[in-house]
Amino acid sequence: MNLAFEVTELHRRLANMVLLAKVIEADYSGSIPKAKVVVGEITSAWLPMMVNRAGNDRSWWPLEMGEQVVVLSPSGELTQGVVLGSINQQSLPANGNSADHHRITYSDGAVIEYDRKAHHLKAVLPGGATTELVSDGGVKITGDLEVIGNITATQDITDKTRSMQADRDIYNAHTHSGVRTGPGITAVPNQSQ
Repeated sequence: MNLAFEVTELHRRLANMVLLAKVIEADYSGSIPKAKVVVGEITSAWLPMMVNRAGNDRSWWPLEMGEQVVVLSPSGELTQGVVLGSINQQSLPANGNSADHHRITYSDGAVIEYDRKAHHLKAVLPGGATTELVSDGGVKITGDLEVIGNITATQDITDKTRSMQADRDIYNAHTHSGVRTGPGITAVPNQSQ
């Protein structure tokens, strides 16, 4: 081999090790999400997307078309590349401006954020959205709770004194003495508590 070719090849491989690219296609089927990216004039083959976790604990938040990404290509071979996370761009700017905020904004308008300086967790969902929490072992809330809207329960509700059913048993079974027809009022109820 001649030295000029080796230097050129080495330069090409080195230049291709870390590339800025844009996702132009995505395939979420199968066990490995893949993307095709464009780097300048070059379109890659299908490359695996990096995820946050891929062991016993797994995450799923795949890249989408149009996201600017970094491609890491071992030995400078784009065919062996892995698509790393996103980079903000003018058309899709940063989603915050403080190191104290962790914010996720979804394309439908939902926002989940935590402000570590203010110690405040906030989730805002678009109109008509629903929330479901499944926790067969129970849910414990420490602190005051304010509900703006109705509360529905499929079983009894209990406070520090007794359950709502116990209240119904007490107050629905009580009697009044001195009952007369007309506009008068009854005497104090005869109740068990």
